[in-house]
Amino acid sequence: MSSVVRLHEWQGSREWREYRSRMGNASELAALMDCSPWFPRTPYELWLLKSGRVEPGVTPAMRRGLALEPAARAFIEGRLGEVFEPQVIARGRISASLDGLSFDGRTVLEIKCPTRGRDSDLWCYVARHGGPPEHYWWQLQQGLYCATAAKAHFVVCHAEGSVVTDCLVCEVGPDPAAQVALAAAWETFFHYLDEDQAPPLTDRDVHERTDPAWRDAVASWREAKMWLDEARRAEAEARAALIREAGNRDTKGAGVKLTRYFKRGEIDWQRVSADIDLDLERYRKPGSWRFRITEQE
Repeated sequence: MSSVVRLHEWQGSREWREYRSRMGNASELAALMDCSPWFPRTPYELWLLKSGRVEPGVTPAMRRGLALEPAARAFIEGRLGEVFEPQVIARGRISASLDGLSFDGRTVLEIKCPTRGRDSDLWCYVARHGGPPEHYWWQLQQGLYCATAAKAHFVVCHAEGSVVTDCLVCEVGPDPAAQVALAAAWETFFHYLDEDQAPPLTDRDVHERTDPAWRDAVASWREAKMWLDEARRAEAEARAALIREAGNRDTKGAGVKLTRYFKRGEIDWQRVSADIDLDLERYRKPGSWRFRITEQE
């Protein structure tokens, strides 16, 4: 049974944050389904956030989208000829903060106002595919689930300053199998949250270790890297000295030969692709997993 929660106008308040902390919210579902492109990206990162171990962040893009929402909703209402009211609706602990719900309750409205508008990746994706990317599709499914609605309008807006001037609309219907899956995923997640137990890590999670074996391996790598960096600096200085001594000529002696040669510039394949309308991805060789090590504070 769905229930309307009169909190939408309190977004950002303490009461709003407390409500969201104990609920499974539609904007968090992509993380739960392990397909979010930004933090939180995974169930584990979502658990870190909702258990209070990590503070939520608000980006300039998020603030801009929230500020533009009323103007965008008015513009969309004029475009679609239908009135939508913001609603927060919950089914148990599963919640959705809807940008709009039609008066008959059959249509959900989800608004996105990307910073680059028509030039944004989101606008281009919807224009090309006729639907939202996966992470937003899951958000819509939870909105439809909570509202028990028949369809959702996913709308990407273009704004000039604070004025919305254009929008791109696509329609998404409810997927019963997906809604069963999201309800089950939240039920499992709430168990971990209520027991203050971390959910299993996925391939997208970063495993943090502080055990002696890891610390010893890190110390060995740092020492080896220090010597390697010093050796590279010394080699670069000695190489520069040899080139200066050679005076731009082929030179040999003391068991070393220095050869001066000309290397042609590499072909700019991106320009080639653009000039002849060639899809270079067709010629890409199979990828492989590699490791990058970065030092952190």
